Amino acid sequence: MAACIGLVSVASSVASAQSRASLDVGFMSIAYDSVPRTVGMTVAPALRLASATAALDAAGGVSLFNADSDGWSAQGTLDGSAFTPTAHGLRGEVVGVVGGSRFESGASSAEMLGQLRVHLLRRREGAWVMLGGGEGWDGTEFQRVTLAGAGAWLRRGSVVLAGSVNPAATSGERYTDATGTITWNVRALELEGSLNVRRGGDGLLDGTWGEARATLWLSRHLALVTGWGSYAPDPVQALPGGRYLTMTLRLGTRPVHYPALRLPRHRPAPIAPGVARDIQLHQERDGRCVITVRVPDARRVELMGDFTDWSPVALESTSPGVWVVALHLSPGAHHYNVRIDGGEWTVPAESPSVADEFNGRVGVLLVR
Repeated sequence: MAACIGLVSVASSVASAQSRASLDVGFMSIAYDSVPRTVGMTVAPALRLASATAALDAAGGVSLFNADSDGWSAQGTLDGSAFTPTAHGLRGEVVGVVGGSRFESGASSAEMLGQLRVHLLRRREGAWVMLGGGEGWDGTEFQRVTLAGAGAWLRRGSVVLAGSVNPAATSGERYTDATGTITWNVRALELEGSLNVRRGGDGLLDGTWGEARATLWLSRHLALVTGWGSYAPDPVQALPGGRYLTMTLRLGTRPVHYPALRLPRHRPAPIAPGVARDIQLHQERDGRCVITVRVPDARRVELMGDFTDWSPVALESTSPGVWVVALHLSPGAHHYNVRIDGGEWTVPAESPSVADEFNGRVGVLLVR
């Protein structure tokens, strides 16, 4: 039921959701636990729709291997989340996940999972707890899955650390995964790393796996992505673990995190209807930052920045010409852009800005 709610609840928000899509095309080398290493080509599209109250992510991939291997494989996942309003730093989330895979040999697998989460949010850190379950299919039979978990995250500048412990039980296995991740964004480079330790009830699932990924944005729409490491077996779908190396080109749109250099004021432009006049920031006692943008005669105002992972967020009109959104921002200098009625991403007039790496400008917000 939670899986269905998490997926279906985003439908009411699709009309106002912001989208982000990407396509990875490149080389992959993989060795499963019981299969020799093979090489091939991979194509992996991804799509994200997000609004203030819901998010929907779809991702998939098709891999073509050399003639000595299984020929081809395909896999995909669809997951949706519905969020409650934040109250006293607490926010609820309902998550639904549907996924599966298929191989040229005819082997296939699938899973349908639901989760209920409660998040504790602060400016630079947070925590969550989760309960969930569902069913997995290994190609021959279904099995029940029970999930639980707890985790925390910490942001310091451009570095984010996260950790979680997730016990799980299937019809025939019990095991616990402890996972730690680190992400670091500097200019046009994104680095990610993870370490997973698993301990199973009978010891057969015990092991340690690690992965690393680097994304270098060559322009706003083109990136070089490389990943390598190992991943654990999946008892839910009876899929083996493996070791892999990938190198792909990514087509998409993702502004990078820009360094704070200096804060010059450019000459104010004439104010006209549909043009952002200025931007103001007010820090609340509960840790949120209320951002206000003044735009005469606008129908829709959106904001994106390093504090939203450069994903657009829609502002709410509280009075004529006044648009507001409340977000959690860590102390320091943050970069952003504003879009009016689906136009170009710009910096509000009379607001501090800096030059970016693509001969454009980004605005600067200072959080104390």
